[in-house]
Amino acid sequence: MNKVKLGDLAIKISSGLTPSRANIDYWKNGTIDWIKTEQIGQKYVYSSNEKISNLALEKTSIKLNPINTLSIAMYGEGKTRGSVSILKVEATTNQACCNIIVDDELADTEFLYYKLKTQYENLRSLSSGVRKNLNSNDIKEFEISIPKLLTQQKIATVLSVFDDKIELNNKINAELEAMAKTLYDYWFVQFDFPNGEGKPYRSSGGKMVFNETLKREIPEGWEVNKFKFLVNKVSNTINPDEYLNLKYLPIDKIPKKSFLYSEYEDRNNALSSIIKFDEDDILLGAMRVYFHRVCLALESGISRNTIFVLRAKNEIYKFYSLMLLNKDESIQFANDNSTGSSIPYSKWDNGLAELNCIIPPNNLLKDFNVLLFPILEKVKNLSKQNQELAQLRDWLLPMLMNGQVKASEVRIGDRINEYANSEVSHEKLVAETFGEYLPKKQHNINDINKELAALVYLMNYGLGVNYGNVAVQKAVYNSSVITPNLYSKKHDFINYNFGTFSKGLADDLSHNPYLKTKKINGFEVYEIEPSKKNEILNVLSSAENKDFVSSINKLIDLYKQPFINKETNKMELLNTVLKIHSDLKTTDIEIVYQAMKDWKIKQTGFNTKAEKFSKEDTEQIIELLQNNGII
Repeated sequence: MNKVKLGDLAIKISSGLTPSRANIDYWKNGTIDWIKTEQIGQKYVYSSNEKISNLALEKTSIKLNPINTLSIAMYGEGKTRGSVSILKVEATTNQACCNIIVDDELADTEFLYYKLKTQYENLRSLSSGVRKNLNSNDIKEFEISIPKLLTQQKIATVLSVFDDKIELNNKINAELEAMAKTLYDYWFVQFDFPNGEGKPYRSSGGKMVFNETLKREIPEGWEVNKFKFLVNKVSNTINPDEYLNLKYLPIDKIPKKSFLYSEYEDRNNALSSIIKFDEDDILLGAMRVYFHRVCLALESGISRNTIFVLRAKNEIYKFYSLMLLNKDESIQFANDNSTGSSIPYSKWDNGLAELNCIIPPNNLLKDFNVLLFPILEKVKNLSKQNQELAQLRDWLLPMLMNGQVKASEVRIGDRINEYANSEVSHEKLVAETFGEYLPKKQHNINDINKELAALVYLMNYGLGVNYGNVAVQKAVYNSSVITPNLYSKKHDFINYNFGTFSKGLADDLSHNPYLKTKKINGFEVYEIEPSKKNEILNVLSSAENKDFVSSINKLIDLYKQPFINKETNKMELLNTVLKIHSDLKTTDIEIVYQAMKDWKIKQTGFNTKAEKFSKEDTEQIIELLQNNGII
């Protein structure tokens, strides 16, 4: 492996720009692809959502990037920043994309794509400025370890087998979805469903009548009703620690204008406002509903209340309701009946529920379901298959990159094809193909004394300071909110003077055989009992405990954020906001700050949390937690 800078592997690294919106000639009748970071993240980008004109290319300094340019998102809210794609079309980009034209004599573009996927967090750590953006120069200087070119190509070939199959499945699904939409349109928009003789109804002279509500003609005998006649909005709110076996599908994992999805989010990120849905429920992205996120649930799961869970009142309404809601007109109605300006939310009551819609006869809906069921079932199966292919690819990726598995040893092509056309499970495929590389079964630490000692060690080491009971109490609470079920023993916390407090936790800390106390500047703090240090280090270094360590380090990284900067007062404020959010399930600053006024304390000069902490600082903590996906 050689360590090199990305800039040394590139013919050119540059960013794009946004031609002036004031000059309509730069955008009118555009034919040149212009890509923004919202499209970066999928492996290949084949076309852009917006296009610019030849005039923009001639009159501005924007450059056209060749096919196979590697593009990295430098800006972007949430998880966009640090994402990477390969451009499969000659395209320009905006200034938020860093575009790398790879020297193919030094590196393989496909390999670099996969390599940079493993460097996502490291890339994001390069962020700077108020908005935490990346810049092209930092990316040029970013170092990675790469093998020889031939090995790069072999690794890329192995991993591409997975992505090629996923892409093929997606193309098949797109065709199947188009078939379903065409069938719906033919039957329920054009009204050319089969009549009693099997001929298209309207085209064969079927009787139509004018409907006053819809202001259009519909088949004779059909009814018109509200959307709420077809479906119920289900509000099955659950606690984050319930249904831990179910996968987490946040709103941004529901694709735009596609029936089904194939990606989930880490279950540990489901922290608040959690709702449960069942297989075959209809899911609608209610926040910014204009993004047109409508899908059918592949299986039971959980999400947040930013989506509507809609359940057909009768089985025969299910597919018809899905197709009806997926119409552009239905989404526009939902958008028109949204509340909020900066982040609009669709309303159900006195909103989408009141959408006027045609109600076809039950016998026709049954016939429609018979035709649609095999189409959507195939789409569901391919989507589930893509989930498992991606899971296997992501499991193999780091092992190929670090040399634990050699590309020449992997014989995956035939097995993937066999897997894709049979009932072979993901676990069986892994075992048969990569059995010798499988890690040992993972277990939790499952010992509260060792868990607390590990926390103390990581805090002392990661923050460079020894902490006492008050700080450790808050750290246990904070980390258990950030990662539910992190500890093998549950402690009950109350609102106390300097933050959350648990009598049971205090007892566990004082009787912990792995900890000892010492005084520093008159304060009693914890450190690891010397005779037990090796045992705790073994716990921390064990691969089976990597998730626990990662969770604690997530908290430590929060404490090291510039706004907190390891200050005990700011750590206390973080703890305060997390506790209030956990109790009240809100980020509304007025409600949070009122709760801080009600939180009584006895600290010199302060009687409440609100007296100690300003509303402005509290808002910054809320924003910090939101930006890190914690609340």
